[in-house]
Amino acid sequence: GVQMLSGNYERKDMDFGDRITPVFDFSVGKWFVPTLGARLQISGLKLNGITNNVNNIHSNGKVYAVDGKQYWEQEIDQFNVHADALLNISNWIGNYRPDRFYEFVPFAGFGFTRSYNANRYDFMFVGGLINKMRLANWLDLNVEFRGNLYKSDFDLDPGNYKAIGAVTAGLSFNLGK
Repeated sequence: GVQMLSGNYERKDMDFGDRITPVFDFSVGKWFVPTLGARLQISGLKLNGITNNVNNIHSNGKVYAVDGKQYWEQEIDQFNVHADALLNISNWIGNYRPDRFYEFVPFAGFGFTRSYNANRYDFMFVGGLINKMRLANWLDLNVEFRGNLYKSDFDLDPGNYKAIGAVTAGLSFNLGK
């Protein structure tokens, strides 16, 4: 999928297309009942951003100029690990049906994110939505929209909180019942 950093300067001073980077997810989960489940996910790769500090460890030294303002590009190698609670709204409202094609599954969780460049760890909150489409008894297509919220220490730019937004698509293999 793709992800995007939304920090102090990126939201207003960085072109939308320059902020988009690839992201890879790997998840393992379990449905305890048809409506409630949990998963552990590892996600990440690289984030693009900008900083007003040329000495920021994430800066690649390239100048990024916008409306007469000068910033420096950031490349942040990162990953995050989080545990999420899953709520299958389709099964809750419409009762469990193993042959249902589409399921609406919001989730929320917490974990940590790590920046390789600065060797920084930060606590984060996670929330999002899984659009689950049944392709076979053992195979689902998932399109996920996710947001991660964390402290600004992660990218070494001052500020309150920052976010990573992601959209991914992938396959789920169902083992057992």
